[in-house]
Formats: sequence, C-alpha cells, structure tokens
Amino acid sequence: MSMLQRQLKIFWRLFIEGGSEEGKISIKEIVATGVLAVLMLFIINPFSEAKDPVPVLSEELKAQSIEFNKASAVLSPAQKRSIEQLVNQHPSPDSMELTLAVWADQPLPPKGKELTADQKKLASMRSLSIENFVKSTGFEGDLVIFNMAEQAHWLSNMFNSTSTDLKATLAYEKHGGKLGKEKFRVFKSEGKPRKAVLVLAKKS
Repeated sequence: MSMLQRQLKIFWRLFIEGGSEEGKISIKEIVATGVLAVLMLFIINPFSEAKDPVPVLSEELKAQSIEFNKASAVLSPAQKRSIEQLVNQHPSPDSMELTLAVWADQPLPPKGKELTADQKKLASMRSLSIENFVKSTGFEGDLVIFNMAEQAHWLSNMFNSTSTDLKATLAYEKHGGKLGKEKFRVFKSEGKPRKAVLVLAKKS
C-alpha cells in the first residue's frame, strides 16, 4: 500500500467513519492526513473562484486607460504621470504611433443614432486635453485620435458591428494584422463612458 493510499484510508476512518485503525495510526500519520485533508478542501471546493487570465499584450504594444470625472476634460496629475510614462517608455519615440480613443459621459449609441452635441464636444475636449499634454512631453511619434462620441470612423463602426462586418472592416481598413487586432481588443475591453484608452505601438 502506497503512502498516499494509506493516508487516504486513515482520512476515511478518522473523518468519515469516525473511528481509528485500532492504535496503529501514529501521530505523524495523523498530522500528514490532516494536511492532506486541508489540501483536498482547496482542490475539490466547488465554490472556489476560477479567475480568467489577464490578457497579455505583445511586446510591440503598450496600453494605458484613464477615467475622467463626469462632465470634465481635466487631467489629474496622476493621469498625466501615467500618460507620460506610456509615451516615454520606448527608446525611439519617433518610430511609434499613439492611438487614442476617447469617450463622452454616455456610451456610443447604435448605428443610426447620435449623441447630443454637448456629449460630442465633451469627448472632443478630452481628446484635445490629452493631445496637448502628449505633445508637451516631447513625443515625436504619430498621434491618431478617435472621438468615440462620433460614428464617422472605422473604430466606432467596429464597436457596433457583427462579427462578419467586423472582419470586413478590419480587412478594408488594413488593421486586420495581429497588432491591429490586439489594438481593437484593448479598445473593446477597456473602452466605456468617461474613459480614454491610449495604445502605443510601432508605426505600421
């Protein structure tokens, strides 16, 4: 009989049947069996939480998201620091492209509907606030900005697309490569009202 089999047998007698093995069980074995019982609780606990792995981005792509206060386009000192860390972490910033997607306080509506002029203006002001700060850091790469309160660009269309339309849009806009899909995955998972998502990648 293996050690594991013996410990399982002891566990059954002690904790299930409530008995002992007629004095043949040593203190050391009882302790070992208790440890085994604890481990089994963690292994077979049906209420244990299984967490999804955090998505891992390629080394060619870095991302950062910030959240504005309601009805505000002002960047806090902490948000400025996080943006500066993002744009300055590459040794050749002139070879990089910073893509920025900015939301208003309300979500992007379905196709055929529009947000109010005030909401569009708010997203535009947030975009400008980030753009001005990025330029003040000395960033020399390209800057691409998407106002997510507007419907007139490929990124907003992708948010409201079916899987078939999404594939066609990616191909047409030449964003269907691995890096382009990763960018969209970041925007899709992180983007929501009041948020701005910044993605730094090598120029395509």
